Amino acid sequence: MNKKILLASIFTLILSATAFADDPLTSTGSGVFIGGQLGMSDMHYSGTVYLLPTNDVESRKFAGRFYAGYSFTDFIAAELGYGYYGSPVIKDKATGNTQDFIQQGLDLLCKISIPLDYGFSFYLKGGANLVHRGALTNRGGLFTDQNAHYKVAPEATIGAAYFFIPNMGLDISASRTFKNGSLPNMDFFALGFIYKFNF
Repeated sequence: MNKKILLASIFTLILSATAFADDPLTSTGSGVFIGGQLGMSDMHYSGTVYLLPTNDVESRKFAGRFYAGYSFTDFIAAELGYGYYGSPVIKDKATGNTQDFIQQGLDLLCKISIPLDYGFSFYLKGGANLVHRGALTNRGGLFTDQNAHYKVAPEATIGAAYFFIPNMGLDISASRTFKNGSLPNMDFFALGFIYKFNF
């Protein structure tokens, strides 16, 4: 019974999205788009191999992301983006000495949008994030030694957009890059803009 209700709900949502796609603010068809996002990242380094028992860490940082993509339809798009997630600061409790390292990433995502009325839409994104982290040095045993390196990890995003004119809109989103080895989960909460080119 629950499966039937779920299938009926999904079918109704798809029909509604198709109907609302005729909205001139929401329906922009295929084309190239660009965007930018600013917000806060949480890199979750507490309790990881990047810390000694004598260390504290500040993992929440100002972050940003810029991207470009192509919409194949009102519903499906592909997106390539660069994210700067900030530099976690690790502090030695006894001496007060600190050390930080940059964390940034290049992601490739598939975007599925559900257009609604009056320029609004919801979207989901999924793909992979190539995350780069800078090096740490032990500085006489105050910190751990970590080489600069890259990790590929799954990424997922949920968000909503509002197009106030046919080619320009605002969005709000929450994304997570999932743990892979020594790379912990990373969250990014952002507000952004979207501009779409109609050639």
